[in-house]
Amino acid sequence: VVNVYPEDGAVTLVHEEVPGFMAAMPGPAAMEFRVPDRQALAGLKPGMKIAAAVRKRGSDYLLEFIQRSPR
Repeated sequence: VVNVYPEDGAVTLVHEEVPGFMAAMPGPAAMEFRVPDRQALAGLKPGMKIAAAVRKRGSDYLLEFIQRSPR
């Protein structure tokens, strides 16, 4: 997690490859994802590692089923 934008329902991530869907986005570059369930952003902070499902809707990439990963 690079940044969390609860008021916008979004999160910026550096992420691994999603096979067959999206190339990796290694640091320092980052990508913004929309989060339809804004409550899922509660407690997320920069530096945390997460796992989530991603899907495309129009020009947006949506994150769902967000889970914090153990360090």
